[in-house]
Amino acid sequence: MIARHWRGWTTLKNADAYEALLNSTGQILRAPDGGEMEFVVIDYFESLEAVKCFAGEDYSAPAFEPEARQ
Repeated sequence: MIARHWRGWTTLKNADAYEALLNSTGQILRAPDGGEMEFVVIDYFESLEAVKCFAGEDYSAPAFEPEARQ
């Protein structure tokens, strides 16, 4: 099992929609951070090959779903 984590922020207005989008990916931690909402996401993968399928060959670089960029 491989765990991969990343952090993201969004406006308070978009926080619920962003959390709903992320809920399908793994474990989500959420906390207010000033005028924004901070998210820490932990994704779990069965193997390094599974990570590469998600993130590409350069799996140490951040990978974002297009919907998350919005």
